[in-house]
Amino acid sequence: TPGIVADGSFETGTPNAAWTEASAAFGSPVCSVALCGTAGGTAAPRTGTFYVWFGGSSTGDVGSMTQTVTIPSSPSATLKFYLKIPAVTGGTGFVAATMDGAEVFRATYAANQATYTEYTLVSVPINAYANGAPHVLSITSTTTGSGNFYVDDVSIEVGVTGPSLSPSTGTVAFGSTTAVGTTSAPQTVTLTNNGTAPVTITSITGSGAPFAVTAPTLPVTIAAGATSTFTVTFSPTSTTPATGTVSIVSNAPGSPLVINLTGTGFAAPANDNFANATALTGLSGTLTGTNAAATLQTGEPAPSCQSSHGASVWWTYTPAVAGRLTVDLSATAFDTILTMHQPGTTEIGCDDDGAAAPNSLASILTNIPVVAGSPVLIRVAGYGSTPATGAISGTFTFTPTTAGENTADAGRTSLTTSPNPVQGRSSVRFVSATAQDVTVSVYDVTGRQVATLFQGAVAADQQVTASLEASSLPAGVYVVRATGAGLNLTQQVTVVR
Repeated sequence: TPGIVADGSFETGTPNAAWTEASAAFGSPVCSVALCGTAGGTAAPRTGTFYVWFGGSSTGDVGSMTQTVTIPSSPSATLKFYLKIPAVTGGTGFVAATMDGAEVFRATYAANQATYTEYTLVSVPINAYANGAPHVLSITSTTTGSGNFYVDDVSIEVGVTGPSLSPSTGTVAFGSTTAVGTTSAPQTVTLTNNGTAPVTITSITGSGAPFAVTAPTLPVTIAAGATSTFTVTFSPTSTTPATGTVSIVSNAPGSPLVINLTGTGFAAPANDNFANATALTGLSGTLTGTNAAATLQTGEPAPSCQSSHGASVWWTYTPAVAGRLTVDLSATAFDTILTMHQPGTTEIGCDDDGAAAPNSLASILTNIPVVAGSPVLIRVAGYGSTPATGAISGTFTFTPTTAGENTADAGRTSLTTSPNPVQGRSSVRFVSATAQDVTVSVYDVTGRQVATLFQGAVAADQQVTASLEASSLPAGVYVVRATGAGLNLTQQVTVVR
């Protein structure tokens, strides 16, 4: 009911003539974003510019807002305000409402935080105080450590009749979880008619980009006690914090109802494109980073082992001498696709799901032959049309070519399989130093040929890649053999289940 609580939205700021303000830590709990900041994006008014922020100190605080009110004589009266209790590490304390010192409402961080993650309407019957006499309304809070309680839009309603519209939240906060150039999941706002007569909404209008509002077909009529919903999405184009509003025009008192919108986008990783690949050095080391917010660049070659991919990031390694390069992403928790390229973007290795359990969705490329002096591009991508993303944790190892390994001409002729051991598919790669006819076959431990992977003519230094479908073979040890004129190279492969 208008006029019972003076400046219930605290819009005269601080000092506030309508309220007696107290905060042991800060002098007053009345805040705005400009005065108090955002506490990492959680602190904001439900409506307008000002609100009350209890807590906000790691050592605790005692605060209150007090006002003398006169409630007209009526059989019923309801104290209403909006409360938000954001999640914080080590949150403690309580917020309470009292009338003449008698507590009529209490919420504690431990018991009620999950209920009030966003601004939520609190309705408390105070019928005994609707007698035409003055009474002291106080909203108080005590915190002994980290803990925040936000209060806004305090009112007292007496014998409510007619339409009354309340939103499920006064602020739709998207935080910092949406990548620049992408669109968030929609957040739903519920509008409730708390009155006794229908509410007719004629307009639900957003302030524009980077926020978008999807509303029901208007006008919409909400019966007493019923609800309607709309959704909001966030599509950031930069990392600058964004704000906006949704304005709801209806026949309810207080129209238009305004809901605040906030969000901050985060940028793509620095090594999103292969031109900006992160350099690796030494004979061994780690690959760390993330592919969150990464993209596929124009002209990026598709992996030969998996076409459903995206959100790729790149590293580069330049060997001083010829040798073999291994990259192992077994410590990465999401579903990856791993490729190597040399020279330029010519693929020389590809793996999807080749790592060992428990992270068998991760990838590994083992002993891929590389030549001296030419950069090797290493790509890590996420699997799926909506690609998997997350933290990337892997290792690389470079082994220079030495005499006596499975090569025939200073490392120019080689036979490799990756991954090895293998569960599903392994890539078999053969390079010949000379032009000749080559056959690549697979044998079991009894010497029985179980598959022919390649048969044909190859040019000098041509790389041949074939797929060994291990899923069709029983678990065990097999031999891959490449034969030709004066050529007999073998590679042992273990099939696991």
